[in-house]
Amino acid sequence: MTSSRKSLRVLIGGGSGFIGKELSSVLRNAGHEVTLISRTNRNGSLSWDQVSDPAFVIPETDAVVNLSGANIMGSLLWTSSFQQELISSRVNTTKSLASAIIGKRFKGGPPRVFVAGSAIGAYPSGVPGPTVDEDFSDYPQTFFGQLVKKWEEAATLPQDAETRLVRVRTGVVFGKEGALKSMTPSFKLGVATVAGTGTQYFPWIHLHDIVGIFNHAIQNDNVTGVLNGVAPEASTALDVTHAISRAMGGSFVTVHTPAPALKLMLGPERAAMLLEGHKVVPKRTLESGYKFKYTSLDAAIRDALS
Repeated sequence: MTSSRKSLRVLIGGGSGFIGKELSSVLRNAGHEVTLISRTNRNGSLSWDQVSDPAFVIPETDAVVNLSGANIMGSLLWTSSFQQELISSRVNTTKSLASAIIGKRFKGGPPRVFVAGSAIGAYPSGVPGPTVDEDFSDYPQTFFGQLVKKWEEAATLPQDAETRLVRVRTGVVFGKEGALKSMTPSFKLGVATVAGTGTQYFPWIHLHDIVGIFNHAIQNDNVTGVLNGVAPEASTALDVTHAISRAMGGSFVTVHTPAPALKLMLGPERAAMLLEGHKVVPKRTLESGYKFKYTSLDAAIRDALS
């Protein structure tokens, strides 16, 4: 059943990020009221300190979304302090919002839905990797696998909560910013690079569709549980490299970055994220009624690079 409220009040953590900015724009253009959570409460936003304060009453809200999280590739060195930032920026922010919902700190009653960001790191990887959908529930014993576990557990609400809970496990997002921005510079030099053999699966999604899935979760009362934020088309890393080559035109020399070199540069854990893959299927996303705009890898990359 679709939400009957025409104009929604949506509170977004991480609203100034790559996905958050686009989601905020889409919601505002549709006539919804969007409030962001930032480090300081300026320009009409709330601060994380306010959201975390047990005495603070949050303004009336219909939907809460959390997209906060430091970029996992944001530091060349994966130090213990950077790892802690990756955890706290996801787990602590999610926990603050869940606590506010559980503690009934929203004026006018609890929000109707809490859409919590997550990632496909919840699934095991390999080469080419297993086929997994939303029903798979055994987190990998890796740093990122356990990070996702803590991240998702932080969003847990009581079974009798009045707030609907949706977790969106996002893949690699194609848009003008994000992954493609870091992947394309070598192509301008005539070199198409691919990590390792390129046979590993590469779960991707267009920015339009990941924003569409979050909006779908906000708007539709029948949507609950885990949704995979990946396109239905299964692609390998080499497929993605070839699609970028076709979209950019010209002639390219394909260069495979050896696994040992990536492990030396990034460390074994992060290198594995590029060298190993999993065929992630958006089974429950499709069953919930979401209709993808970009189901073709070529179309998605052409649009993102246009």
